[in-house]
Amino acid sequence: MTAVHRRNGGRGAATCLLMVHRVVDRVDRAVRDHDTGSESFFRLVEELQASGRPFTTDPSPDPGSGASIALTFDDGTADHMAVAEALAGRGIRAIFFVSAALVGEPGYLDEAGVTRLSELGHRVGSHGLRHARLDQLAAADIDRELVESRSRLEDLTAAAVDLYAPVGGAGVPGLPARLQQAGYVASRSARWGIHTNPDERWAMPCLPVTELTLRRGWVTDAAATMRLSTRLAVLHAVKDALPGGIRTRVRHALSR
Repeated sequence: MTAVHRRNGGRGAATCLLMVHRVVDRVDRAVRDHDTGSESFFRLVEELQASGRPFTTDPSPDPGSGASIALTFDDGTADHMAVAEALAGRGIRAIFFVSAALVGEPGYLDEAGVTRLSELGHRVGSHGLRHARLDQLAAADIDRELVESRSRLEDLTAAAVDLYAPVGGAGVPGLPARLQQAGYVASRSARWGIHTNPDERWAMPCLPVTELTLRRGWVTDAAATMRLSTRLAVLHAVKDALPGGIRTRVRHALSR
């Protein structure tokens, strides 16, 4: 099991977790508004490297290393293989949250691809089994999502799979205890923010990487200052206050 540091947080000890989905040559916002164009993504990587911030696959704030960046990727889609190779070529290691039952399905990494992620030095985490929201499942199915996904991924990586990211950031009552019992040490949420408090390890905040957040400069500003910009904080508050369906329509509109 991989240890997660448990020390006092603070702005000197902070991790900016960046949440990425597909990285594609052409972004069709009418279909997938959380996709990121390859050119935009690797421009971001260059800017982050130039800033001198270290990249980490241990997302817990560590005063020993100060502020750091954790690149995280959701879903385990096929495009992540090229990204993983390119990042490794730059000396960067990332965290890939894979939905285990989708491995080998069209558009997703196959078993050899998941194994290759680990061989390249990246950290593989669980994004559940079937890419289902936990809050829409029965209790027994929730435990299956946590336990079986971890088991399948560990068989492919021959490494500890002890980080989790719930689909849609959706949690359920008692999730931290369930995660801990299943062998996880931390979980990344979909809540926007900078991770400064190790006590929040079961709901680590992150920042979404999309064409919108990159175009507005919100990601690079947050990585530089280890704080959310005022505009991003306000947008996040408004987003969280909206019902799910309206929230999706607003996100589509903003991404155009």
